[in-house]
Amino acid sequence: MLWWIWRLFTQYHLPLEVVHFPIYRPTEQEQADASLYAQNVHEWMVRGLAPIQSSDASFEDKQRYHELILSGRLHWNYHRDDRGV
Repeated sequence: MLWWIWRLFTQYHLPLEVVHFPIYRPTEQEQADASLYAQNVHEWMVRGLAPIQSSDASFEDKQRYHELILSGRLHWNYHRDDRGV
């Protein structure tokens, strides 16, 4: 983890893109249910960032995934599809 923090602050060039969204106004239902509000805002932002894929994975899911890879119980294989992606 410290390596990544070090790399973040010592890179000569760090590309960044900022996207400005209009203000999202919650409905009455969203004001009453924070989970519904969060889900709808998530979907709204994903539609606004069309070429970016979204995932419902949590930070804990990512930590568990990396633990499995580092322990050798899961092997990460990078395969390009027919389009070269």
